[in-house]
Amino acid sequence: PTASANTTSYHGPIISVSLRYQGLHSNKEIKSTFKIKMDEPFQHLVDRFRAVHSTIPSSLNIGLNFDGQDVDLTKNPHSLDMEDED
Repeated sequence: PTASANTTSYHGPIISVSLRYQGLHSNKEIKSTFKIKMDEPFQHLVDRFRAVHSTIPSSLNIGLNFDGQDVDLTKNPHSLDMEDED
């Protein structure tokens, strides 16, 4: 018998979220846009960010901020009343 993978499916609208950050070797602000489902945890967004920007050291702590508040990575866009292109 084979073990089944524990996969979670997320539903709802997909929104675009822009992440702004400073480059590691410059003070230049960089913007990346990612798509995320409204009920998908922000940790998945951070994981995709790390995959795209593989030069970021894994030891570097990445946090998100929305409307001046730190974001709990276990939360999702729906829980913060986010809209497309926030």
